[in-house]
Amino acid sequence: MDAEHVQVPRPGLRGIWRNVLGLIFVALCVAPHAGRLTRPSLYSDDVIRVAQLQTIPLTELLLRPFNEHIAPLFQLVSWVTWQACGHRLTAAPYAFTAASLAPFLLALGALFALVRREARSATAGLLACSAFSLSAVHLEAAWWYSGSSFTWALLATIVAWAWTIRALDLREAGEPSRNAWVVAAVSAMAAPAFSAIGLLAGPVAMVRAALDPRLKGREKTGAIIPLVGTVFYLAGAGLLRYDSILTASVHHNGDLVGGILAAMRAPADVLFPGFLGVANLDGLLGGGFDIAITSILLAAVTAWCSRSAARPAIVTGLSLIAGGYALTYCVRNQFGSHWLLEVQRYHLFPQLGLVLILAMAARRPLARLDGRPLAAMGFAASIAAVLLAVQIHRIREAGRPLSFPAQARSLIALEDLEQICRHRHLGRDEIVASLPPVRPRWFPHDGSILDMIPASPSSGRAPAEVLRIVLDSLAPRDLESLLGGMDATALLAFEPAPLEGRTIARGNLIASVGVRAEGPARWRAGAHRALLDFQLDRSAEGTARHLCIPGLDPAHEVELWWAGDREPWTEARSIRWAAGAPGATAIPLDRVPHWSAGHAHRVRLVVKSDGPIVVEAPRLLR
Repeated sequence: MDAEHVQVPRPGLRGIWRNVLGLIFVALCVAPHAGRLTRPSLYSDDVIRVAQLQTIPLTELLLRPFNEHIAPLFQLVSWVTWQACGHRLTAAPYAFTAASLAPFLLALGALFALVRREARSATAGLLACSAFSLSAVHLEAAWWYSGSSFTWALLATIVAWAWTIRALDLREAGEPSRNAWVVAAVSAMAAPAFSAIGLLAGPVAMVRAALDPRLKGREKTGAIIPLVGTVFYLAGAGLLRYDSILTASVHHNGDLVGGILAAMRAPADVLFPGFLGVANLDGLLGGGFDIAITSILLAAVTAWCSRSAARPAIVTGLSLIAGGYALTYCVRNQFGSHWLLEVQRYHLFPQLGLVLILAMAARRPLARLDGRPLAAMGFAASIAAVLLAVQIHRIREAGRPLSFPAQARSLIALEDLEQICRHRHLGRDEIVASLPPVRPRWFPHDGSILDMIPASPSSGRAPAEVLRIVLDSLAPRDLESLLGGMDATALLAFEPAPLEGRTIARGNLIASVGVRAEGPARWRAGAHRALLDFQLDRSAEGTARHLCIPGLDPAHEVELWWAGDREPWTEARSIRWAAGAPGATAIPLDRVPHWSAGHAHRVRLVVKSDGPIVVEAPRLLR
C-alpha cells in the first residue's frame, strides 16, 4: 500500500474529552501557583543568598554553611539562578520565584508516579497530586525561594522511595537491580545536600524496603542500601565540622520535650484542618485536646495498617509525618509552639505522608475508575475544582506575606546605587558603612539590603563624603525607594524640652487597630501589634527638626510611616527602630535622608510589643 494511502488513526470523541479534562485538571492544580509569578519577590534569607552570590566565589559558596545546613546542591541551584537572571537585582525576584516553583512542579510529577505504583491506581495518583498541590499548609515551600530547599529535599526523597520500589520490582522479576539501588542511595545522599530535612530520605526508603513482604529473612539486610547514601552525606559533611554546626544549633534552639509535644499537636491543629481550608487551630484545641485527637487518629491508622496489604506504604507515610515534625520541631523551637505550627515549610514532609496514607485508604474504589479513563479524569478534575474552591482563600491569605509592592522600586534604586559605586569609584563597604542599615519588611534580619550591592574596591573617602555623594546622586524618589524601612535605632534621641514651646504640629488620631483611649492624646495598645494613623495639624510656623513620640519605651519594635493628605501609604516613606535607651523617643529629622515635610501630613505608627504599652500623640518640634 502506498504511503499516501495509509490511514492515520484519529482519537475518538472520548479520547478528546479525556485530553480536555486532563488539561483542565492540570490547570486547576497549577493555576494558584502560576499566579505567584505575577507578584514575584525576594524575602528574608533570599537577600542573604543574593548578597553571598555577589561577593563569594562558587567554589567557596558550595561548602559554606547556611544556618544549620551544609547544602551544596541548593547553593548550586542558587548560583545557576543568579546566572540566569544576568546578575541583575531587578530580575532576581522573577528568577528566584520561578526557581522556587520548579521543584514543586517536579515533585507533583514524582508524587503521581509514586502513588500510582503504591496504590496500583492512576486515579489515586491524580487525586494525590491535587490534594498536595491545592493546599496552603506548606505553601511557602513552593512560593518562597529559600523555603524551596525543603521541596528539593522532598523531591529527592520521593525519588529515593520510588527507586527503592523499582529495585524490589526488578529483583522479583529476576532482573538486575543494582542500578536501581544505586539511584535510591544517590537520591538519599542528595536530599540533605539541599536541606537538612533531607536526612529523612535514607531512613524513609529503608523503612519502605524493610517492610516489603518480598524481602524475607536475611534478604532484609538489603533494605539498608538507601541509608548508605545518608551515611555518605554525613561523612562528607563531617569533614566540614557539620557536627559542631548541628551541636551549636541544637544548643541554641533545641527543645526536645517542647518539640515532641508540638509534633503531637501539629496533625490535629494544622495538618488535618488544612484539608478543609481551615487555618491553625492550636488556640481552639489547646489544653491537650489536639494531642488526644492525634493519638486517637494514630491508633486508628495503626489498627487499619496492621491488617492492610498496603502496610509498607502506610507505615512509610507515618514515618514522614513523625520524622518531618520531629526533625524540625525538636531543633528549631526557639519561639514556642505557636510559632512552630505557623511555619509552613515544616509541614511539607508530613503533608506528603498524609496524602500517601489517604491515597492508600482510597485505592480500591479509585482503582475501579482506572478502566474508564474518561470517568477517572472527570472525577479527578471535579475533585481538583472542589479543592481549589475550598482552598483558594487560604492560599491567597498564606501567600500575602510574600507580596511587597514597593520592592521593585527598591531593587531599581539598588541598581542605581551600584552604578554610582562604579562611576564614582566608591567601595561597597564604604557605602554600607556610610548609610544606616535598611531593613524593610521583606528583610526581617540583622544586616541591610545594601549588602546586595556587588563587591568593589574601597576609595579611601571619609563616610561623610561618601554619604554626600550618594545623596547628591539620587533623585528624591530613588532615595525613598533605597532607604524605605531604614533602621533608625541609632538615631533615637531624648526629646528636647520644653515640648509645648517647640511644638509646631500635633497628631490627631484618625484610625486605629488594637488600641483603646486612655486619656487625652493617650492610647493603650495590647500585646503584639497595634496600628495608629494620625493627622498632623499645624499649630505654629517653623521647620520641623524632631519628630517626638512619647511613651514607646517598652515597645519591641516601632515602624513610622508618613504620607501626604491624599497619598497612599508606601514603605518607601518609612523608618523603623527597636527599643532604644529609656526615654529616647525623638527622631532628628535631618538624620533621615528620605524624610520630606511635603509628604508628611499624616503619620502611621505600627507598634510591636511583648506587653501592653501606652502611646501618646506624635509631635513635630522646632
